[in-house]
Amino acid sequence: MLRQTVKLINGIHSLPGIVDKPGLRESIALVQALATKGCDALSEAVLEQHLCFLAKRRLDLENLRKAIARLGLLLETRDDEIEEWFRDLEEVAR
Repeated sequence: MLRQTVKLINGIHSLPGIVDKPGLRESIALVQALATKGCDALSEAVLEQHLCFLAKRRLDLENLRKAIARLGLLLETRDDEIEEWFRDLEEVAR
């Protein structure tokens, strides 16, 4: 789920129409909410229920809702840069 969250936040930062991009605080709040619910993977349905953690403004929330399908695709797409970050983290953790 953490990889997907990183992909999601990275993807939102590339979306036009989002004035206040989610930052670390919003990312942590989302991960905490998902962990509390026992969610181990993001999907469009789960994402749609939790967009309020990522939007600071009403217009941003509306634009995120419009982009939900695009964001869902991002969750499933391999991102080599993010995968490299996680490999590096795993090496440090050893």
